[in-house]
Amino acid sequence: MLRRAAFLLLMSLSACSFVEDAGGSSSEVNEGGEHRGTLSFPDDPFIVNAGTSEPRWVKLSILTSEPGRVYFQDSNKLPFHLDFARKHLPGFAGTSPGDFARASLKAEGQRVIVGAVLMPPRGDVMEYGIQLLREDEYSREDVKRLHDLVKSKINVAEGRRATVFYMPSYEQAAAAERERGWLAENGVVIGSPARWLAGDACYSDGWAFGRAKFVPGSEIKRAHLEGRLKPEDILVTDGVPAEVPFVAGIVALAPSTPSSHVAILSKTWGIPFVYPQSESERARVRALEGKEIALRTTAASDVFGQATCKLDVIEPKGEIDAQTRADIAALRRPAPVTIPKKTRLGALTKPSVELGPADAKYFGGKASNFGTLRRTIPASSPNALGVSFDLWDAFVAQTLPAGKTLREEIDARIGGLTFPPDIPALEAKLVQLREMIEDDAALPPALRTQLFADLRAFGFDPKVKIRFRSSTNVEDGETLSGAGLYDSFSGCLADDLDADTAGPSLCDPGEAKERGVERAIKKVFASFFNTNAVLERIKYGIDEDDVGMALAVHLSFPDEREAANGVATVKLDSFSTTMELVTQLGAESVTNPEPGALPETVTAQIYDFGDGPSEPSVVFGQGSTRVALGAKVMTWEKDYVDLAQLIAKASAAFKKDHAVAANAELALDIEYKKDTDGSLWLKQIRAIPQRSNVPSLVPVLLNEGAELCTFQGEAGNVLGNHRLKTRGRLDTKNVRLAPETIARASVVAKLAWGPFGEGDPSTFAGSSHAVTDRVIADTWTAPFGTLTLANTARRLVAPSETPLVVARDFGWHFEAKYTTPRAGFLGAGEIVTVRSDEAWVSECVADDQVAPDTKELRVAGPRGLEVTTRYRYRKAIGPFEKTASLGRWESTEIRGLTSAPIVLRGYFSQTFRPGHHNFDEDFAFEPALEEGLPAAQAAELEAKDIQTIFLLNAAAGSGRFYVLRKSTQQIEAL
Repeated sequence: MLRRAAFLLLMSLSACSFVEDAGGSSSEVNEGGEHRGTLSFPDDPFIVNAGTSEPRWVKLSILTSEPGRVYFQDSNKLPFHLDFARKHLPGFAGTSPGDFARASLKAEGQRVIVGAVLMPPRGDVMEYGIQLLREDEYSREDVKRLHDLVKSKINVAEGRRATVFYMPSYEQAAAAERERGWLAENGVVIGSPARWLAGDACYSDGWAFGRAKFVPGSEIKRAHLEGRLKPEDILVTDGVPAEVPFVAGIVALAPSTPSSHVAILSKTWGIPFVYPQSESERARVRALEGKEIALRTTAASDVFGQATCKLDVIEPKGEIDAQTRADIAALRRPAPVTIPKKTRLGALTKPSVELGPADAKYFGGKASNFGTLRRTIPASSPNALGVSFDLWDAFVAQTLPAGKTLREEIDARIGGLTFPPDIPALEAKLVQLREMIEDDAALPPALRTQLFADLRAFGFDPKVKIRFRSSTNVEDGETLSGAGLYDSFSGCLADDLDADTAGPSLCDPGEAKERGVERAIKKVFASFFNTNAVLERIKYGIDEDDVGMALAVHLSFPDEREAANGVATVKLDSFSTTMELVTQLGAESVTNPEPGALPETVTAQIYDFGDGPSEPSVVFGQGSTRVALGAKVMTWEKDYVDLAQLIAKASAAFKKDHAVAANAELALDIEYKKDTDGSLWLKQIRAIPQRSNVPSLVPVLLNEGAELCTFQGEAGNVLGNHRLKTRGRLDTKNVRLAPETIARASVVAKLAWGPFGEGDPSTFAGSSHAVTDRVIADTWTAPFGTLTLANTARRLVAPSETPLVVARDFGWHFEAKYTTPRAGFLGAGEIVTVRSDEAWVSECVADDQVAPDTKELRVAGPRGLEVTTRYRYRKAIGPFEKTASLGRWESTEIRGLTSAPIVLRGYFSQTFRPGHHNFDEDFAFEPALEEGLPAAQAAELEAKDIQTIFLLNAAAGSGRFYVLRKSTQQIEAL
């Protein structure tokens, strides 16, 4: 009998498969217009457009009895394989879900191959993927055959070419990886939809400096305990488990989820947790094993205005001295935290509805925050009881069989430790403490009796499992999250109240042993000494006498009752509540996800301008890999709207309860679930600690050996840009940008810019160094006068920003001051005399930053002169970039000046300067700077005294021509 999960996968993203046609065809649309035998790419009415960040897709089926025919279904009308099969595939009318699963997911008796074609969100990316679904692995020969069949049935638009990938489903991934070489040799290239992400995935923003250490996900804990993975290392891993030790940063080589405990904890710690979108970048990071690197993230936007993230992995060049290392370490020093000091209440329990923020010193963060949920949405939150620190204090005060109190044993093992401690030695001591708590200690008899009575008085049924959740005063607070550091366990009160210790459990006959309440509480108490939890307390210098474990207690949610679960990241400001809803099917955790299980993401937003909250708007983001392609985890849109309203109500109450100013921003983390009866529940609410946005940190400059080029965008003018055209390498010092440091000497260590300078600029003739308000400038003498290289470096950054900077972060420009005035342009072509020129330089445009389309401009001038230039813009950096800069030259052809056309392709022989919004554009062409220019053409231009040709205000075939005379260096209009 097939597993239920297998059937669900049939309807998941991994259920999308691709198949190829081997022969026969059926390109005509069927009578109902709901399927055909071919597909058009990149546009076809059968394609589902899922949004700006989700792949587009079409589902397909292949009958094993018709091995040369592909059924592409109109996936907008029939988004599911089963519905399509029942309606259109011979022999499947009225088939049950179970029968269809058996006919498609198993090799034995398979009657139909199901799959999909995946396409990028944007149609200008000429790629698509073919994916095959089945529980049993397909052979490499089958993959090749089916891949080629589907590919043969996809008609690519005339004049365009498409790159085709095999994108294996979760079940097929291992086999595909094993056969990667054979498949590639046979024309099947493995890929993933992740290649179409708009940007890198940043699950936690931040920065790191340390040594890159690759550790497989399954070995992280062992590497940490053995001391091979240290707190100062940057972890590179192929999979992120439920818990990761404290490290400087995390680079995942496979996608993860933004709502995992690792992600939430990384945000609290301020360390980056990222997934590089580019396969080449992932390979580069993997190759940096053992090297010292800097890792940083920056916020960005794609061309649609969607928020994205940019990951920078920097391999610093040159020496980093001890002082600079100390400066970087000081930037990593954690900010002081405040916690509510553990306080005795004199009472054991209290209903959570009566608790508020002021009770965190008695009941910890989680139990106190439950009060907000119970008072605000009592019908949609579990009725919870708080257990105070009084139980913990009595528990650690008991004398153990060895003769010491548990408190004394704790102090002997972890008292007085500083960060970072000896991890292997610490872990050995923590194992001892956890074993003492679970095996040697017991709840004090009087408090045990009272607690059991309180649980019954609160209404808990002894034969129904009760959930005991950690509620320390170092988690769920304003400055510390503690997400995932402490554990929760369920217990059966009836097992403690019966007359024996023999199983099975009275709450769950499937449990062979008793699972009592005392056992659950002791396991929660033991988790107070989980390794990462203790490390966090040591890191922040928290006194163990001030902290402890209280409890939040409510009925357990059985896995079989969970239709869905998720985590909402909520941001509140003066007028809006924005929620990122991360949801997964059933009880599969989004906070501790299974490898390869990607959750659904939905954005919800509610506005309130003083006249009451608006109806929630919900926008689908990413589909879950556990539901059908095109399906949602919950009921669309009703469940998401209802959930958003519950979250907004609870969030507003939390803000009020915690006395957060109405106009202040607040970030929250809320856990929710959907019951199989259709009801929605919020089960936890807590603040996400935020780093300050006030600039207060002096950044450290790292040398990455930047190659900079003249910026051919809306800056300067075309003549100045052309005269100062440059491309070269700039090496900076590795140094903290303190005022006294930058005032004393240049931050530039070495230039490699040919005639503009070679070497240390402080050694150049006539060199000088100056610092003004924001500008750092180095000046030296040049044949024409003086040349200045200046930059506008930030002197302070906020804790919420990265304090590690590199040369390309600055605005750099050259300024030439002339001893003898030169000809120049003013405005729209007025010829004037200038005493200086300037040109901005920036990071050279990489191949993947160049727009795909070539622009061609042809302008005819006087006396037979004609210029045809072909070039490509740089891709837009963000949604508000309205003026395109140059990405790459293709070629320029100049007719009418020489007997044969002049053809230019080089960087230095052509310069571009756009007008605002590219309404018009200016060009400079200097054939003598073209490598390989025929000597005959050079002689003809010399005879005509032509050095540079200018085409100004060029647009739609018009423009004005000028020439710079070589002999006089004067400009003339043609």
